Amino acid sequence: RHRTLRSGNASTMFPWLQTGLFAALIASVAGEPTVIVGDTRITALSPTLLRIEPRGPTGFENRSTFNVIGRENFSGIEIQVLNTSATGTWLGTAAYHLHIPTSNSPPPRQCAPQLGTDGEGVTRLPKYPNGTNVDTAAECCNLCLAEADCVAWTFSPKNADVDCWPFSAVNRAVPHKDRVFGMMQPAAGPIGIVTKPDGTVLWNGANTGPSGTVATNLLHWPSPTTATAYAFEDRPRFVVPPWGPTPIPVGTTVPPELLATNGYDFTNEVDGDTYIFLLGDSLDDWWTSRQEFLELTGPTPILPDVGYGIWYTWYIAYTEARAKDEIGNWTEIGLPLDVWGLDMNWREVGSGSAQSVNACRDQTNNDSSCRDHYYNHPNTSLLPGLESPGNEWFEWIKEQNLSTYFNDHPFPVDNQTTPKEVGFRYGGISEWIARGLTWFWFDHNWAFTLPGPRMPFDTKDDYEGLSGQVWGSHVYYESTRVAQQEHNIDTRPIALSRDNGPNWRTPDPEGQTLKGAGSPAHHRFPVWWTGDGVPLMASVESMVNEAVHDFRPFVHSDCGGHGNRDTSCPGSITGAPPENVPCATPNNASLLRWTAHCVLGTITRYHQGDHRFWLRDNATQNTARSYLTMRHKLAPSLIAAGRTVQQEGFPLTARCDLLWPEHPEANDPTQYIHINSTLVAPLDVEPVDVITNTRSVWIPPGEWIDGWTGTDITGPQTMTVTQPADRIPMWHRRGSLLILDGTPNGLRIVNQDWTELTIEAFPASGFAHHARTLYEQEGSLLGDAASTLVELATDESGLVALTVSDSNASRSWVVRLHLHADQRFVASVDANSQLVNVTHLFPASGCDGSLTDDYFPFSGAGFRPACQGGPIAEFRIAKSSNGYRIEGTIVPASRGSTTRTKHEIL
Repeated sequence: RHRTLRSGNASTMFPWLQTGLFAALIASVAGEPTVIVGDTRITALSPTLLRIEPRGPTGFENRSTFNVIGRENFSGIEIQVLNTSATGTWLGTAAYHLHIPTSNSPPPRQCAPQLGTDGEGVTRLPKYPNGTNVDTAAECCNLCLAEADCVAWTFSPKNADVDCWPFSAVNRAVPHKDRVFGMMQPAAGPIGIVTKPDGTVLWNGANTGPSGTVATNLLHWPSPTTATAYAFEDRPRFVVPPWGPTPIPVGTTVPPELLATNGYDFTNEVDGDTYIFLLGDSLDDWWTSRQEFLELTGPTPILPDVGYGIWYTWYIAYTEARAKDEIGNWTEIGLPLDVWGLDMNWREVGSGSAQSVNACRDQTNNDSSCRDHYYNHPNTSLLPGLESPGNEWFEWIKEQNLSTYFNDHPFPVDNQTTPKEVGFRYGGISEWIARGLTWFWFDHNWAFTLPGPRMPFDTKDDYEGLSGQVWGSHVYYESTRVAQQEHNIDTRPIALSRDNGPNWRTPDPEGQTLKGAGSPAHHRFPVWWTGDGVPLMASVESMVNEAVHDFRPFVHSDCGGHGNRDTSCPGSITGAPPENVPCATPNNASLLRWTAHCVLGTITRYHQGDHRFWLRDNATQNTARSYLTMRHKLAPSLIAAGRTVQQEGFPLTARCDLLWPEHPEANDPTQYIHINSTLVAPLDVEPVDVITNTRSVWIPPGEWIDGWTGTDITGPQTMTVTQPADRIPMWHRRGSLLILDGTPNGLRIVNQDWTELTIEAFPASGFAHHARTLYEQEGSLLGDAASTLVELATDESGLVALTVSDSNASRSWVVRLHLHADQRFVASVDANSQLVNVTHLFPASGCDGSLTDDYFPFSGAGFRPACQGGPIAEFRIAKSSNGYRIEGTIVPASRGSTTRTKHEIL
């Protein structure tokens, strides 16, 4: 396989620069977006995006690759050669200039030791045909550095006489627990310098700040306005076939050389194919580049609607009777539930004599110790409904209007992309989806899992930075998508998989985020889980930070999954805890804290701890019910926010510097803006089940309403907040609106009736405009792309205008305007206008702000405001598909006697 040295140094990535003949090797055409300089092609994709591409073994690459699937979205801008000299070549567009330097000397080299690794397919250096003896791995590396023809080395500390072998050639690295292996790599150097036309440097050949500490082929997008440019390298660069990680379709012609890799094309790999984003000077510029990244690498797909609902799994040995009883318990106490999954206990566990892992890779091996490696051994002794062909379990799940999934610890039977492995993996996934499974949970096994592509099947190694986590998410997501198509299942695909990096068990969110930097493609395969036993605040930090830096908008932890499940809940792994006694962890307070965080987070997925609310006291049940109902009520806004993620990259849980980067306090990942409306600042429960009721919160600029008391507060300011365990600190942003479902007693998102929806609007005191698009429900006869635009506008005179666009759907609306305490909403009467009745709802008399006052945020139509809040002006818009514009004026309470408002048909 063709390799150029893995470096940012121009002289190694672009060998023509050392020939001295580069002026004669430049090819450009006036008006075109590309210039070819020797073996390098430069493409000006847009005024803020360019590509520097070395020629690969089969030429320049125009096809979509694993990382880059949207290059055709860019028509390009003209780029020309400005001049050439002994120091390099200057290229220019109207927006930027690019200088590629010339180097007449090779770059310095550096060691890249890999512990537990050895070289395979090696050729020993002629100077040391039998190896040599040194004291340390560093000395072995230095010995290789001293020899111009040395490309790699191995050090074996257990060998007494000969412990260092320098190599002149090597095929690849392979695992070896007792050795240290190193490939010689060039030291980092610039591949070019990008400037403004006036000479101001925008990018000097390397990323800066925290992004500069991450490998160039891993993604760590910089925080807003902290860098003028950011670049990533498309490596490993390979082409994915149209059928992806599924068997080659019958009748498809595939080049013979690609049959062994199932059509995946690794033949034109090359290092250094680099995309440079110019981030500009403003927040708007930063967002423009963020959208260009999504256009280039592909958007995060739209989740199925149930993905925004309530998920539940627990790693215990469920019997079918117990599973059905527990699902019934959710319904009996009125708790919403949308997804109920089985952990590893869905299939038989290996038993009997210990088999080697290689013996279990033989698919004809029927030894009982291998049963948990395959898809054809369901645990029918515990779950007889999994018996084929009856599928009684899945039919029952369908009757409950639930989705379901299995946990899969994947056991490779061959190298990734081989037809054997592809057929095995897809065959198992497809069979279970055909029988009724909705999706799989691609989990990691501590002993084996999927490695990166092209790596030995009996390792867990990445492939040039492409980890098994990322590769596996591609395999499971794309296999699920194809299987749904194959079996005519009309729903959006999803796969639950690991985020990239170690478990989030660290007090260092920035360091953990850097460790989790993954492939620029990972965001295309949602959703992502952070690992076992993650503390609550680490869950918050991962959810918030990874959406900024890695474009993964649905990162989440096991809700309430902290603590030691073995000691707090005996039998939760090897057996089943008692059905009538709750486990010690999480306690009631922690469970409510976690529930609040997850409800106002990305994915609400209970796992690992004991979350049987029916075994908790009535107060805990009631509060949990209110939070889970809140999640369901927010479904129209959550689903709409998922579209915004796809179109703009704006996350559901936005770190505050995505809106206010000029404030240093906004960079705090322990608080966030939920679906672009509500400020949320979770409180901690660590050490395990130790409740913290007080924290510091930064209130962003503007007007905010305390979500529990209704009091108004103005930012920016930092304040100390105290809330009991059943309340999460939250504030509504004035000038914003949310759309809520109002289905009575709704326990399933798929059963929601959107023929009437509620608009919760928070008018600002001055000029403000906020828009939210409602998308129809998945499976709607109108098509789920059908949409309705809802807008709220205010000005300094008190004018309020609420606009609802024309729609393909006919529905009625309940509008709730949350006012200041001394305000009323007054009609703008027009003789030619229709009139609607306005009711002002006030706090209940004598309420003291406790939960017994029957107040909970987002309770919906007819509910009173919080005890210290202003009135809510509530009115209805009759059912119609026509657009409306509702106008009125906010005035002091003394003038607010009118109860009608102008209602115009657009």
